[in-house]
Amino acid sequence: MPLGVPARPTVGCFELATGHWPMLSAPLDVARVLVRAAADEGERLSPAAPPAG
Repeated sequence: MPLGVPARPTVGCFELATGHWPMLSAPLDVARVLVRAAADEGERLSPAAPPAG
């Protein structure tokens, strides 16, 4: 995924407090996130402001 894609207002982001393999350590949480992603939920990120100066 290109670096600018997560900052697009159409992309929802989710965070799970797990290790590298969340589907093994927290499968129910992953399932919940997938349902929320399918419902177009998630936190929307804003692009970084250009540096002042």
